[in-house]
Amino acid sequence: MIKKISLFVLLTVILINCKTYQSTTVTSKTELKEDQNLNAVLWMQTSLEYEMLCKQTYKNAESYLDEALKDSTWTAALEQEGDYQKLPPAIIVDVDETILDNSPFQARLSKTHTSYTEELWQSWVKEKAAKPIPGAKEFINKAIEKGITIFYVTNRELEVPTVENLQKEINPNITADVVLCKNEQKDWTSNKTSRRYFIADTHRILLLIGDDYNDFEYLGKASPADRITLAKQNISKWGKYWFILPNPTYGSFEKAILDYDYNLPDSLKLKLKYSHLKLKE
Repeated sequence: MIKKISLFVLLTVILINCKTYQSTTVTSKTELKEDQNLNAVLWMQTSLEYEMLCKQTYKNAESYLDEALKDSTWTAALEQEGDYQKLPPAIIVDVDETILDNSPFQARLSKTHTSYTEELWQSWVKEKAAKPIPGAKEFINKAIEKGITIFYVTNRELEVPTVENLQKEINPNITADVVLCKNEQKDWTSNKTSRRYFIADTHRILLLIGDDYNDFEYLGKASPADRITLAKQNISKWGKYWFILPNPTYGSFEKAILDYDYNLPDSLKLKLKYSHLKLKE
């Protein structure tokens, strides 16, 4: 009788442990599904590969500065028209994930299991706590030393804290005149084309630097496949006139997967992302 009771107790303990393990496993898988940005943020914050990619991009861009300055016909902008050869030189850069690193903001969202909101983003911008992307500060200051004006074309809307963050981390002489924010003028939408035209009227644009294809050319609501096809039409510009930084955390690539609708339920967003995985060609 004692042996039977002992065996029953042992089996009960094993079953409880199995259920606990199963519950923990399911919870872990659920948390991983919810936190779709964790690996991307960790890669940006901890990997040597990310840091070297950024520095490599800026070093390559720097290597073309002298050639671009000497060649008066050189321009990186599709919007550059007319007699631009005698215009003063400029470079257009994006800000977020190109000049300033916002991965701490993304890390907060991941660690607290919080979804992005515009209010949280604006609060982060007001902190003026973003540090330079690896290689960005050195590149910007070398270009300035060569007499090149840097224009910061950003879809941020809070100009004052953005300028102050750039002054603190990149160069103290950066002014609001060269920081072109979204909605600063009536036609300055998230599509940066109008701002590139604005700069092209007064400056010869040597290089474009960003982390999203829309920092170079606006594609509208193109599908993921169409985005790649359209980008290949300008293949000769990459690595000479156009320089792109890695950003796996957000951007037009994700918008395209979600059919440009961030208001979709999380479950549908996840379903759409899984539907774009390639298991074989």
